[in-house]
Amino acid sequence: MAANLGRQLLEAVQFMHMRGVAHRDLKPENVVVNLDMLQLFIIDYDLGIFMEGRDEVVHGYVGTDGFTAPEVGDDWKERYYSPIAADLWTTGKVLEFLLSRSNGPKSPVLNLLQLISGLLLSDDPAQRPGADIALAMFSRDATTTPGRLAINRGFSIQSTIVPTRICC
Repeated sequence: MAANLGRQLLEAVQFMHMRGVAHRDLKPENVVVNLDMLQLFIIDYDLGIFMEGRDEVVHGYVGTDGFTAPEVGDDWKERYYSPIAADLWTTGKVLEFLLSRSNGPKSPVLNLLQLISGLLLSDDPAQRPGADIALAMFSRDATTTPGRLAINRGFSIQSTIVPTRICC
């Protein structure tokens, strides 16, 4: 279930960012799941803003302590940052939270989700993959050899089991 919810979170963030919306307050309390349908929703867009893209920057502290990207800061200094990149960091933080609550056995898919979370939690905003790249990491790349999963921009990791679908 954790892998399925992690994928849905990445899909929701990708959907939001593709439409020029930065949430600016992603945290576990703003991610709800309909347990009957196992469907994830992001809520509470009160701090959300429209953005032209990842290169657009804003300033000022916005978010929740413990769930703000390092570049946003919490010291009230005048810092300029990309809300899209900051959302990606908090997505990694929410994935990390989700994985910490997973009681399922470790699997290649959960290990991959842990890797994605780590990449999103990079201190360097420019090094964080977009949600589209993170989602592509779940997909089997037709150009790689069987048994390999695509990572972003030509990197790959070896997997002994290639999942054909995301499940718990």
